[in-house]
Amino acid sequence: MLSEMTEHRAKERMRTRWTAPLDKVFADLVVEQIQLGNRPNNIFDKKAWGYIRDEFNKRTSLNFNNNQLRKHLDVLRARYNQIKSALVQNDFAMEDSSGLDVWEGTEAIPRPEPVKIKDCPIYEQLCIIFADNGADGRFAQSSHYEEVEHKSSANNANPLRLTSGMETEAPAVEVPVSLKSAEVNTSSVVKCGKTSLENKRKRTSEVDQNGRQQRDQEILDSMAEALLDMISASKLRTISKSESRHMFSITNCIKALDEIDSMGEVLYLAALDLFYDPNVRETFMSLKGVDRRLHWLQEKCNATGVC
Repeated sequence: MLSEMTEHRAKERMRTRWTAPLDKVFADLVVEQIQLGNRPNNIFDKKAWGYIRDEFNKRTSLNFNNNQLRKHLDVLRARYNQIKSALVQNDFAMEDSSGLDVWEGTEAIPRPEPVKIKDCPIYEQLCIIFADNGADGRFAQSSHYEEVEHKSSANNANPLRLTSGMETEAPAVEVPVSLKSAEVNTSSVVKCGKTSLENKRKRTSEVDQNGRQQRDQEILDSMAEALLDMISASKLRTISKSESRHMFSITNCIKALDEIDSMGEVLYLAALDLFYDPNVRETFMSLKGVDRRLHWLQEKCNATGVC
C-alpha cells in the first residue's frame, strides 16, 4: 500500500507542469543562494541544494527532489541561451553604422521578429544565474551541479578533452609563409642596417685618418721648407763672411795701399799697423779713390798717435 502511494505521488509530480510563477520562485531561490556566496566555483553544494529544494517545496506545496530541480535548471539554461542567441541576431538586424537597414531589399530571408524581454519575466535572474562574474550577462553560462566538479577539474587539466570521453590533440599552428618571409626580410634589413652602419663608420674613420695624414704631411712640408730656408740663409751668411774676409783681407789692403804714389814711408808703415784691425781694413777698402784713402789714413794715424 505504501509503495502504491509513493508511486502515485511520483506520477503526480511528473504530471506537474512548470508555470511562470514556479519558475520565478525557483529562480529567486537560486539567485538568493548565489548572492549569499553559497556557490563557490559556480557549484552548489548539497547544503545549498537542500535549502533550495526545501524552500521551493514549502512555497509551492510541491514535493520536488534535487534531481528534478537540477533538470529544470537545464531547461532554464536552454531558455536563456535561446534568448541570448535571439538578442544577438536582433542586434545584427538593427541598422548598421551608415543608418541603413541590413535586411532592406532581402526578400529571400525573412526579417526576424524582435525578441521581447517581457516574454521572459525571469530574464534578469537568468542573467545572474548563467553569467560568469565580470562578463556580460547575456553571453555567459555557469554550472550548478555537484557532479560537474570532478568533470570540470578533469577538463581544466586538459581543455581539449571532449565531454564524450574522446580526446583530441591541439592543432598544429602553421606559421604563414608571409610571416616567415617577413621574419627573413626583417633579419636581412637588420643585417643590412648593421653592415651600412659599419661601412659608414669605416668610411668616417678612413676620412678622419686621411685628414690627419694630410695635416701631418702639410706640417712636415712646412717644417722642411723652413729648414731649407734656414740652410740657405746660413749658406749665404757663410759665403758672405768668406767673401767679406777675402775682400777686406790684409793682402788686398796692402795692394790698395801700394797704389797710392804720394804716400811717405812713415805713413805706409803706420797703415800696416792699423790693418790688424778688421774694421780699419773694411773702412779703408770701402773708400772710393786714392786721395780719399790717403787723407783718411793721415787722419787716422794722427788721431791714434801712430804717426
